[in-house]
Amino acid sequence: MNDYDLWLKEVNLSDEQVKDIMARLDVNNLLQIKSKKWHKDKSKIHGTGLFATENIKNKEYVGLAAFNKKRTTLGRYTNHSKEPNIELNKSNNDIIALAIKPINKGEELTLNYRHIKMKEQTLVEMGRKIDSLIKVSQKLIQEIQQIDTLSRGTLSALQLFMGKEEWEKVVKEMKELEEKQKPKEPKLDLNEK
Repeated sequence: MNDYDLWLKEVNLSDEQVKDIMARLDVNNLLQIKSKKWHKDKSKIHGTGLFATENIKNKEYVGLAAFNKKRTTLGRYTNHSKEPNIELNKSNNDIIALAIKPINKGEELTLNYRHIKMKEQTLVEMGRKIDSLIKVSQKLIQEIQQIDTLSRGTLSALQLFMGKEEWEKVVKEMKELEEKQKPKEPKLDLNEK
């Protein structure tokens, strides 16, 4: 069993669950940032990784992993290793990555996920919150659809009650009122010289 699989066992998640949580977090919380120090490419470790485009010295700033409570490319695509070459540090409200040993050009940037301050329970709770938000959103959409259906039925009943001529008169008056309330936009004459 490799070290990543051991970490998954420790946090009681499958690789698919972690991928699902990461994908959901990416929707509104990922800042795609490019760097002169690294680039994205296929990883031998796992999926996509980040690779040094230049030699990086020990204790050198590698980049932002999180900015304004949103993950960056560096925070998202750095893979796990039990022998990492970068670590994350809090800097004000952001998270920065620093080299913890010299990194050669072409070498993959890695973190030890076990050393990250975010506990596995936090990751699970975030997944649960996302699931809860999705369920609430789906319920709101259903309620809006029900209200829309009900309002269409109410309008149909009102149309029948009023009769065709009276209904058309009301619709015409409403359109005229709407036109009066619209701000007038100046017309541009393209034929003017």
